[in-house]
Amino acid sequence: MRRGWGLIAALALAAAVTAACGNSKSKSNTTTTVRSTSTTVAALSVTVTPSSGGVGSVFTFKVQGFESGEHLHFEVVFPNNSHTFVGQSHPVNADGTYAAPYNSTKGNPTGTYTVKAIGDQGSTAEGTFELTSGAPSSGGGGTTESTSTTVASSDQTLPGD
Repeated sequence: MRRGWGLIAALALAAAVTAACGNSKSKSNTTTTVRSTSTTVAALSVTVTPSSGGVGSVFTFKVQGFESGEHLHFEVVFPNNSHTFVGQSHPVNADGTYAAPYNSTKGNPTGTYTVKAIGDQGSTAEGTFELTSGAPSSGGGGTTESTSTTVASSDQTLPGD
């Protein structure tokens, strides 16, 4: 009789496992919905304004597409790789942008300069500008000059054109 109980227990266990696993012919209807969102990220870039100017011009370096909170520094590579100016670190704005002026001086050679923006989280971008032998640029980030005109009849100082 002992042996009979063992056989009954084994058959009961096999029936329970078969019931728990189900029939292999049954199909499950499952639907998965995935909502997608897209975010437009500005391409990494350095824009230099003005794109060319004479010695004494102030060039503005503007970056976009960097990580919010990332710190970057600019490297200005002089013509023919004769020298590289390495600037200090700056925090990038929340929108991934940053702008900084660069003052060209009498000792800077004329030619094409490469501006590298290098972030501490791996972002990099490059731009260029041309330093010419002409007069400094005015407008678009260049230097501006202010003049005034005095009108003798009223003793007023008016801004020049």
